[in-house]
Amino acid sequence: MQFFFVSEDVNIDLYIQGTNSTAIREKYKFKLSAPSQQEKETGEFKLHNIYLSNVIHSIINKELLAQGKENPIGIYADAAADQIMAHPKFPENIGAFDGQKIKLTDFKEKITPLLDKKEVRIALFLSSALGDLLRACRVIEIYHGKLSGYFDKVTFDVFLDDSENYKYILEQSYYINKICQLPISLKEFFNNYDAYVELNEMLHDYNIQDNIDTPIIDIFLQGVNIDSSSIPDSEKRNFIKISPKAKKELGMLVSSLKSCGRRLLLFNPLSSNPIRNIPQDFVNKIIDEVIEKSDYQVISFSKINYNHERFIDLGKYTKNTDNFLYLLSEMDAIITVDTSVYHIADAFNIPAYVIFATLLPQSRCKYYPLVGGINIGSEKLRGKFVSKDAADIEELNRVYDKNIDISLILRKLKALEKEKLNNLQQRINCPVCSSPNSSELTDRLKEFKYITCSNCETEFCINLKDINIELNQLYDSTTRYKKVLEFLKLKPNKTNLLEIGCKTDYFIKNVKILGYNAYGLVLTPGRGLKFNEDNIQQIDSLKYSIPKNYPEKYGVIATLNLENYTENINSLINCIKNNLENNGIWIIVTPNKDRLHYKLGNLNPNNHKGVDFSDLAPDSLLRFSPKSHGILLKQAGFNRIYQGSEGILSEHMSNWLGDPKVIKIKHNGKNLKFNQNQVKNNIYDYTAPLLPALENSGNYIITIAQFTVNPEKRYQSNIQLVSNHLFGM
Repeated sequence: MQFFFVSEDVNIDLYIQGTNSTAIREKYKFKLSAPSQQEKETGEFKLHNIYLSNVIHSIINKELLAQGKENPIGIYADAAADQIMAHPKFPENIGAFDGQKIKLTDFKEKITPLLDKKEVRIALFLSSALGDLLRACRVIEIYHGKLSGYFDKVTFDVFLDDSENYKYILEQSYYINKICQLPISLKEFFNNYDAYVELNEMLHDYNIQDNIDTPIIDIFLQGVNIDSSSIPDSEKRNFIKISPKAKKELGMLVSSLKSCGRRLLLFNPLSSNPIRNIPQDFVNKIIDEVIEKSDYQVISFSKINYNHERFIDLGKYTKNTDNFLYLLSEMDAIITVDTSVYHIADAFNIPAYVIFATLLPQSRCKYYPLVGGINIGSEKLRGKFVSKDAADIEELNRVYDKNIDISLILRKLKALEKEKLNNLQQRINCPVCSSPNSSELTDRLKEFKYITCSNCETEFCINLKDINIELNQLYDSTTRYKKVLEFLKLKPNKTNLLEIGCKTDYFIKNVKILGYNAYGLVLTPGRGLKFNEDNIQQIDSLKYSIPKNYPEKYGVIATLNLENYTENINSLINCIKNNLENNGIWIIVTPNKDRLHYKLGNLNPNNHKGVDFSDLAPDSLLRFSPKSHGILLKQAGFNRIYQGSEGILSEHMSNWLGDPKVIKIKHNGKNLKFNQNQVKNNIYDYTAPLLPALENSGNYIITIAQFTVNPEKRYQSNIQLVSNHLFGM
């Protein structure tokens, strides 16, 4: 990090050009205050007039010089910078980089100055290069887990030179609280943070020649004072969620591309520096060979002057990072140079082959099972990650002319595709519909990883056997079960009823009032929870065995908030089918994966806006949509009588939309502003036109289905009449 001041007040708008040169850049407003004349004369600047930066000050300085300003930015000399960092209010450096080299120490010893605190707020300084950012995000997740063993709450604020362009990626990380644009004044830095970790300057100062074979993620792990060898290789991979907005905008384009019937190959010849690019003279030659020697439909995101029916330039669709990521995620294979593309390929499990000219493949893709690479460079180019020198570019042309072998690359890529098919796809079957799934992650929370079934939409945790489940106490809601209780009240035959997975005795008490012989099974009771009902018993967790003193058959079995945290849903279904009477009813209630607040909110435990912790492992191992429920029931042999969701309440809407304090709503062509209290009182008036479209966006899915032992005998007419009356069918 560097410290600087401005010679006069600065108020400019400035575009920052990052590593993706084709992207539309965000415009940043920089407003910096200069020291007073007295401060300049004495040299004693106030804290709010001293700024901390990675390299953004040099970009601002260049722009100001272009505007004719003289000496617009002053950089503090090393000695002065040392004095600033020695200030008693300067946050603790709890990373391993001391400004010159990495020094690994005992982890607890390093954070000792903070151990008297229950909560800590840490500033993280990261690179704005996309590949480095992805690597850093993975390390920060590991780091957060380690720090959480010492503190009740760990808050990470991330600082970088280009905060907006990668905001969507960073916001996916539940462990990142806030994304901040540099520079930051010392006053703000001193008053808001207990500690900091430097992962940007460290990477640039770290001697790459001496550590040329060390993967970047291992360097970053050392930077946060973690021995990289202590972290399993499988935990050093990348993860990105695609943007729903990008998918919606470009989904039709992707469908049309895939309609050609060929596998889509992304060919990426460009990086952020010429020394890693494919020389222009070789780009078209390589495409010629790929088309001649394979059946790929070749896709490019770079502007390439090439004309062939099997070549498509999609550069105009990748002008922002979200679109770029989505289109890349839809590729079947990738050939690329050394740039962020193959880090992203790993996140989406796309087979990729990388052409390296300056570094060895093991230094970049060591932990990526579906990414291979070849070094075609020479000793002269070794380690030159950045260079525009004419002699180096000439050497780059020479090695491409001598060493590039597209036939070899295509064979290696085909082998990686086969490995994905054989080793990944067949290992993971959906627990609901049993469809084989690819291993593309859709969510990751610490050590818990989820993928979404492309057939039935169920989102499921893929490392179920590795976790120790402790079911949290969840209180039943009169709103949530209103429809269920209405149905049970109208049902003519008040039979035996069993609730599996009780958290409270609320439901059992209410159905007994309705005239049912009600019984409950508790899997893991909440701490201190006592049941007064004699017919509520605890059973072995997740074994679903009916106690001997309970009835053998039931007219109704209810599982209210159970399916989402069961490891063995088939065992649960078998228990239900074995214990239901002919034409018996199964009632399911689970959190709705498609609910509105999940879409509007986030999964950041340090920022509770939109958070429902039933979404997070280990509470939630399966996430259902209405479609998931339907397929689950159909496969189990049930006929669905009703499906709906808990209605959206005014307090829900005000909570989800009530932060920030002022809400903007467009109504009858006018832009209206409301404060939080107005929203609470009037939200339905202004969202009523939306409610039909939000019918399936309530918090919980409620599904009622009937099991018929004899397939010729459908559900009884009286049940049909009940559902007609209750649900307006």
